[in-house]
Amino acid sequence: MNLTEQEKELVNITYQNNFRLIRTNYEKELAQITATYPTNSHGYYIDSLIHYAQEDVALFIHTYIQVYNKQNKYPDQQTIHEIFDEINIKAKHYVDKFERGYSSAVSPIPKELLEGIKEEMLNELRQICSEALLPLRQFQTEKKLENESKSEIKKTISEGV
Repeated sequence: MNLTEQEKELVNITYQNNFRLIRTNYEKELAQITATYPTNSHGYYIDSLIHYAQEDVALFIHTYIQVYNKQNKYPDQQTIHEIFDEINIKAKHYVDKFERGYSSAVSPIPKELLEGIKEEMLNELRQICSEALLPLRQFQTEKKLENESKSEIKKTISEGV
């Protein structure tokens, strides 16, 4: 069952509202990394960025589940694929964010190494996206079973009458 435009707007507003806390925590963590490791901080930055992306994707999925549940709906397969595409775009955004920070000529990371790091990050983030989708799939299956059970009860009642 697809969400209406208003329900999609509710997803967006709820997500953005809750995302502010994640972003604030990430900015604090970045400031701490920069203060503690003024040079060669890219390993810590990668870990922080991946953690941030993981929280972002989990929040995004949780927000969809929350709105679907409130509306007594569940996503169909096509919608799940669309959401998966969206979170993979988010994952790519985090890799791009890392690249922007380390792609200058004075970067401590050689260009050849940067490409390998980007690929490794993208693979890890894709895995995170796949795992983050599991609660949504579980929700979908539970709601389908719940609806099938209700349909069976209605059918039994109508046949018995």
